[in-house]
Amino acid sequence: MTTDSPIQSQRLASAQAAVLGAMLIDADCIADVLANTTEKMFVSGQYRTVYSCIRQLFQAAQPVDPVTVGAALKEGTGQDYGEMLVQLMDVTPTSANVGSYVDILKRESIVWRLRGIGAALAETEDLPAAEKLMERANAAMSLKSGVDVWDMAKMWEDFSQRHTQRSKLEYIHWGYDFIDERVYTTRGDYCVIGGYPSAGKTCLALGMAMKMAQQYRVGFFSFETDKAKLADRIMSAKAMIDLSDIKQNKLGEKEWEELAYAASGLSKTGLQIMQCSGFTVGDIQSVAMSRHYDVVFIDYLQLIEAEGRKGWSRPEEVSSISRGLQRMSHEHGITAVVLSQLTPEAGRKKNEAPTMYDLRESRQITMDADVIFLLYLEDSEDRAGARVLKCDKNKDGQAGWYKVMQFQGRIQSFRPSAKAVAKSTPLSGQVSFKEIKDDGDAPF
Repeated sequence: MTTDSPIQSQRLASAQAAVLGAMLIDADCIADVLANTTEKMFVSGQYRTVYSCIRQLFQAAQPVDPVTVGAALKEGTGQDYGEMLVQLMDVTPTSANVGSYVDILKRESIVWRLRGIGAALAETEDLPAAEKLMERANAAMSLKSGVDVWDMAKMWEDFSQRHTQRSKLEYIHWGYDFIDERVYTTRGDYCVIGGYPSAGKTCLALGMAMKMAQQYRVGFFSFETDKAKLADRIMSAKAMIDLSDIKQNKLGEKEWEELAYAASGLSKTGLQIMQCSGFTVGDIQSVAMSRHYDVVFIDYLQLIEAEGRKGWSRPEEVSSISRGLQRMSHEHGITAVVLSQLTPEAGRKKNEAPTMYDLRESRQITMDADVIFLLYLEDSEDRAGARVLKCDKNKDGQAGWYKVMQFQGRIQSFRPSAKAVAKSTPLSGQVSFKEIKDDGDAPF
């Protein structure tokens, strides 16, 4: 049996043939195969044609067997595929192992595509062409993963294994106990921190990134702030040295010793800072995957370059960016913590708390995100005053709570206030209510 490409591996050729042969032998497996494969996985043109024909017949509720497929192919292409279909069935040991054949097909088709892209990349000297090839490589890695179906017996088996072996439970620590107790962030979550300009989003994010980097590889993508300025903030926070002394080079021997000690600790972490402009979501994904980041911080969403069609409105562009970040996180297991601007405060009442629907330029962000934090001034007229960190969305835990945070601008840090975490957000100037006794689990 011939194949169209001399460079494809024997494993890939055999996997293509076995999957098609299983579909011809046993029509009952066709639905599962179609749910877990795409035409792109069949790199041989003839195999792809057979796959497409089987899919069309199945979706049209027509019988699928060597006779019907052969007749449809003859009518559609004018060629006789009869001998080839018989060969496909002959080389397939059994349809019972079709799941394994599909797994091999997925892996080998990705390798085949990456090999071709790598060869093309090695020959190009044009940067835009190289960037396009990298986008193709990312797309190849995102081939259809398929549908993973659990029956209730399998669900219970998995549940009992995960929760009786507590050491295997892994949640990403944010650096603040009050968050970790309520937000169960796992690999691949898409998280958003919204805030007005100068609310302290970058400072808060840097502190979280430094904490996470003690355990994970963390990439901090800065679209707004120069990397040298970020370095000043990081060293101020880590060494607890007044930022103004750093800015003015008023550093004595003691300060330099503390800075050197702080730097030695930072060098052992997995934190990397990138100053970037003009990056698309695809660019971020390429860097994150090539550097094996577990967590990425992006400062901030509205500055990411859109990859959408010409003529798109700004909300459409931002929606596309958000959906791209969500796909990157979920498909590749990269936890994304994305900073976002809120709509301008103008027109708001004094000390009116924002909501997640105030995230700037697109409500798609609120639908895509797994977790949404909002950071804002406790008193909107006191720029140096305390901040409020509010959890406005939390898919896997409690939402609607907030915590007052003391912003220590001198050393670029946030310190939680002694006030307990609250369930609502009455701020100064707002109507407040006497605490109502908890009715437990009562629904009304």
